Amino acid sequence: MGAERARITTFTDPMMGLSYEMEPVYRRLEAAFGDHVELRWHMGLLVRDARDFMTPAERALDEEAAFAAYNTRLAGIYLAEEPLGGVPMDMSSFALFSPDHASTLPLCLAYHAAAIASPGLAYAYLVRLRFATVAQGRRTTLPAVCREVAAETGVDLQKYDASLGNDGAQAALREDLSLMAALGIHCLPACLVEGTSGSILLNGLCGYDELCGAISRVGSGKPQGVTASHDALRAMLARQKLVSREEICAAFGLQREEACELAEQVVAHGYGRKAEVGKGWLLIVD
Repeated sequence: MGAERARITTFTDPMMGLSYEMEPVYRRLEAAFGDHVELRWHMGLLVRDARDFMTPAERALDEEAAFAAYNTRLAGIYLAEEPLGGVPMDMSSFALFSPDHASTLPLCLAYHAAAIASPGLAYAYLVRLRFATVAQGRRTTLPAVCREVAAETGVDLQKYDASLGNDGAQAALREDLSLMAALGIHCLPACLVEGTSGSILLNGLCGYDELCGAISRVGSGKPQGVTASHDALRAMLARQKLVSREEICAAFGLQREEACELAEQVVAHGYGRKAEVGKGWLLIVD
């Protein structure tokens, strides 16, 4: 690690609502620490088979009914997580799992395929894949849908397809799972904070203060103030492609009305569009 620089590696899965709700924390960290913090991502394959998470009552049903019941219950779990970060969800058409598509393996492989094909868009793709899952109700357990989202994010599709076909994405996922095992990570999400003085592993949903404390303990810089501006929001959108109201508030210390005003200024200048989702909105760069 370079001097005064922290690396935060998050172990997650593209379908995780908890990680979706942590995005405001990441925006605040990026705004406060700038180049002194680096975000990285590893996939943990949360759901190898959705049947493993079903209740006895759900397993007693025929398969189609069992998956329908499980999806309904899972949608309720997502909605219960929404207030944690305030990033809006829409579960009205949620039907992620089915008997033939019962794993998040396609999502994890898709992330690595995108990371290999277009490294600079890997994080933006991960965010867009989560958005497709929990806000658009798209069946991202289907490889074809993951590819659609890759195209929407601007990922090089020729390289994306190649990495899925030549074992590149598989190998990257195996490395992630091996690292998780070596670190003793048994639940998701988890954050590994590394700096000049060592490393700290944090399990579960992490808040800004908790991560700042970890960064301080590993000796990697102090947070600085940040000023809200049209250019600053455009720079954030250039990196992320999709940013929620809550992320704008967290990054710049704004109230919701102020975030809305800033967002409308950016849209008025022809950069991005505002999309209403559930109880909130997001800015999206297509």
